[in-house]
Order: sequence, then C-alpha cells, then structure tokens
Amino acid sequence: MSIPFLPGHSSLFDQPKTNFSRPHALGFRNGVPVYNEEKPGIGGSMLATQTKLRTNTARKFPPELVAQKKALKFEAHFEEDVPQSTFEKRRVRHVLIFFHFEDGSINVLEPKVANSGMAQGSLIRRHKIPKGDASADEFYGVDDFRIGDSIQLYGKTFNITNADEDSKIILRELGYDVPSEAAGEAPSDLYTTQRQQREKSQREVKLTPKKPDALKQFLENDKRVLRFFCYWQDRGNAYGEVRKFQLHFFLSDDSLQIVEQLKPNAGFDPFPVFLRRSKPPASFGDVNQIRIGSAVEVHARTFIVYDLDEFTKDYFRKNHGVTDFTPVKLDEPQEAAPVVAPITDPALFLIPKPAKKNFQKLLDNDRKILRFAAGLVSDKPEDRDRSFVVSFYLADDTLSIYEPPQRNSGVLGGKFLERRQAQKPSAGGGNYRESDFYVGAVIEVFRHRFLLRNADDYAFNYMEANTDAFPASDIDNIQKKLRQALARTRLSPEQLSAAFGHFDADGSGTISLAEFEKVVSELGFSLSKQEMITLMRRYDLDGDGTISYEVRAASCAHLRIQSRIANGACCQLVVYPVAYRQWGRGQFQFALQSVCCCC
Repeated sequence: MSIPFLPGHSSLFDQPKTNFSRPHALGFRNGVPVYNEEKPGIGGSMLATQTKLRTNTARKFPPELVAQKKALKFEAHFEEDVPQSTFEKRRVRHVLIFFHFEDGSINVLEPKVANSGMAQGSLIRRHKIPKGDASADEFYGVDDFRIGDSIQLYGKTFNITNADEDSKIILRELGYDVPSEAAGEAPSDLYTTQRQQREKSQREVKLTPKKPDALKQFLENDKRVLRFFCYWQDRGNAYGEVRKFQLHFFLSDDSLQIVEQLKPNAGFDPFPVFLRRSKPPASFGDVNQIRIGSAVEVHARTFIVYDLDEFTKDYFRKNHGVTDFTPVKLDEPQEAAPVVAPITDPALFLIPKPAKKNFQKLLDNDRKILRFAAGLVSDKPEDRDRSFVVSFYLADDTLSIYEPPQRNSGVLGGKFLERRQAQKPSAGGGNYRESDFYVGAVIEVFRHRFLLRNADDYAFNYMEANTDAFPASDIDNIQKKLRQALARTRLSPEQLSAAFGHFDADGSGTISLAEFEKVVSELGFSLSKQEMITLMRRYDLDGDGTISYEVRAASCAHLRIQSRIANGACCQLVVYPVAYRQWGRGQFQFALQSVCCCC
C-alpha cells in the first residue's frame, strides 16, 4: 500500500506521473451507445476492474520527424460502381493518402477535377484509423503502407501506386524497401477518356503567328508617316479627270489614310478624306513593296504612285536600299488660272460671314446711348396717342424700341423691337447711323415709321459736342443761317419787336419754345425742330424753358450804314441775334450791323 500523496509524504523514489490523457471509452456500435471496458484509465493506467492491459505495438519514430511534423504522401486510387449511368459501369477515382508522424493520424484527399459533378476534396478527415473493428486499439501505421499493395479504409480499398520523392527518402532511412518507380499506372475508365478527348478537341485552335509588340512599335515609330503622292485616272467617266491624292501610312500602328488634293474651285464636293485612318484592306499588300510607278488598289480604285516626300525617300533608302526616286510626270492640261477679284462685301459670300467689329469704337462708346421720345406715324386713330422710347447704342450702331405701358390704351406695351441693327428702307441705304437720329427725324423700321419728338439731356449734349455728325446742333451754323434769313427779309427792329410781341400774350418779355416756333414760322425762317431746340438750350441759361428778347438798333451805326449805302457801297443793314447776361438771365436781342452782301 502506497503512502498518500500529501505534502511531506511524497517519496523521492516514486516515479512522477507525466501522462494524464483520458482514453475514449464511450462510443457507438450499430447506432447504440456502448462502453468499452477494455479501455485503460487516465494516463493509460489499469483500472481496479481490469486485470490486463492491451499494449500498443505501434512503432516509435525518430523525434526529428515528429518535431518537424513530417508526413508521408502516397498516390492511390479506388474504384466504385455506377449503376445508374448508361455511359459507364465503373469509375476510377484518384486520391492522395497522408500519414503524419506526429500522432500517427491519416487523412485522404481527392484532387478536384473541373466539371466533375462530384463533391471532391477531403474524403477522410485526419485522425487515427483503427484496423478492422472500430473498438480495437490497433491502428494503421507506416508498416501498412507499401507501394503496389492495397489498404482498406472504412470499406474502401485504396490501391497505392506511388509516393513522392521525400516520402521515399524517409522510408528508406527508416529501413523500408521502397521501389524507385511507380507500381504500374492507374486504370482509366471509358467515360473519363472520352471526356478528356472531347475537351482537348474543343481547346484546340488554329495557331496564329505571334503579334508584334504594339507598345514597342508605337514608341519607336510615333509621328513617323510614309507619304506617297498618287493619282487616280477618272477620265473613263463623264466629266472625269486625273485626281490627285496623298496616301499616308502610319508606322506607329500600320494604319492607312487617303486624302484628296483638291484644287481651288475644282467643282467637287468639299470632302477631301477618301479613306479615314484605319487598318489597310487586304488588297493593299505590303507597304515596303511600294515604289514610284506602282499601282495600289484600295476599295476597287487603282492609285498610281508618282512621287514620295523626303522622309519616305530616306526611309526606303536606309531600310530597303532603294536609290531611284525619279518622279512620274502627269499628263495634265495646262489651264490659265482666272483672275478673280477678292470679295470684300460679306453679303456676297456663298456662306455669309459676320461683319468685322470695330473694337476701338466699342471701347470708346461703351454704355453710350441716345434716347429719343417718339411717336408712331400712322393713319390709324388708335396709333396717334402711342408713345415710344427709341434707344440708339453708339457702341455697335444698334437700336431698340420700347413702348411704355399706358392705362386704358388698349395696347399691352413693353418691348417693341429687340436690340439689333436696322436697315434703312431705301435701296442701298445701309444700316442706320448716329447721324440719322435727331429731333424731327423720321425713321422706318419694318414698315413702321417713328417721328422723333424729343430727346434726353445726354443726347442733346452729345449732339452739341459732335457737330460734325449732327449739323443741326451747331450753334454757330444756326446763327449764321438766321443772319442770312434776316438779311433776306429786310425787317426793321420795329417789325421784329411786333412779331415777338404778337406771340408774347402776357407781355413778360419772354417766349417759350412753342411761341418761338410760331415766331419763326410767321417770319418765314426755315429752321428745323432740332435747330430751334439748340437755340433755346443756348439762350435759356436759367433752364426755365423760356428766353427773353429785346430788339434795338444802334443809331450811330445806322447813320454810318446809311451814308455808306448813299455812296453806293455794297453793304446793307442786317439784324442779327446776340446774347448777353443781364440780371442773371440770358437776353435774346437783335442788333443792326452792316454786312457785305458780296462776301
């Protein structure tokens, strides 16, 4: 009886226990749970109910094989019946059997075959496989695997045919006799053989020559083009002639392009590309065989090469040893080129071109607009009370017309004409210019006539500052014209004073623009509306819309002039308007002065 294993009771002579594994005593047999009484206890020790232990006669392996987890690999096959197939009766399946030195376990793998229709892979998972009865303690070991023999695992008979080279070396080191060659070949079934032949025939394709490296060809020949000058003989057709083309062969990708060299006014459609850049047709042949005088057929047209450019000549000289580059002379009729005068008017072009813009004018007159109040010249009563605003843009000589909305007028109002250039109604009159716009002018746009009745202060100031384009706003020219009119009428200061006083109803000494128009009409002076507005703007210094007048004559000058007339001098009395400041107002007076009529 041993001493209890307690502190202080342990003996140095007792062998310590190192194996604490528990054997698998519970299992199943024919689906019924059973208990194996022959299994040892923990660590392989005998139980109290056992009188004898079965010893494991498995061979011990070198520790280096166990530590490196080495395994033996065997090639094998097994056969199985196929009762429900009309194509095959038996099927041969190839497997790989692995034996592991670490724990003596075995696993069986079946390599996967494409489109086999079977669940392939691991047939037997890795574990110790017992011999015969599953409850026995004897397991398959290395001694049971022999090349050329068969082994039965779970009812399947595996025929071992070969092993890999590493497995053969390990077996020889362990002292086993291993053949150097495989023990025969695995039998083949009819279905697998026919299927392999069918798949092989489907995979077989016609071998084509290896394509050149496209990237290398592009990098070496980029922007290198062979240019051939050729012609096509079209004289067999009606109105046909010799037509010239250029044949371009791109060395970077072996593509072809053909363009036509059209003459000016040739009469052909403007489509010079005969063949866009693409792969050459089969009838084109080898470009390296083309020489001057050769015929090249492309899409049923025969092109004759009559010359090459310098790069193409150098290419054939260096790569093909060609030295003769004599061009072929073409039999073309020499026609004198007609002398055609250049077209300057954009309206005469076949395809109209927009007129060139004056950018300097655009910069100088940007945002400068002349605005006029206008009315519609029409015989219709409903159009007489309509008012419009005509805007002329000095930057590009365009105009727009806007009609302000009026209540109860029956007209919607709004934009009447979009901003655009407008042509004069007269033939050859051209577009409207800035000089055509002034108070009293009539402009016609799309058969609508507009009378310009008034303008804003900016328009009047602009016209008075640019008298070359607006002569009716030149105050000096207007005064000169008025002096000449007074000279022709020979009116006395009393008559002038009476005329002004007749229209000055209140006797205030001032007259308005409307009253001034009546005075001018009564005296028979030919002044336009724009000229009268210019006079009013010149002498209306306080801006109240009226001007004051005074008619007087210088007596000394009168006597002097009378004496000169008596002596037969060619001078006469002229009454002219002058202006001066008095009491802060602009006075409009008439004075007498002698003016030579011959000058």
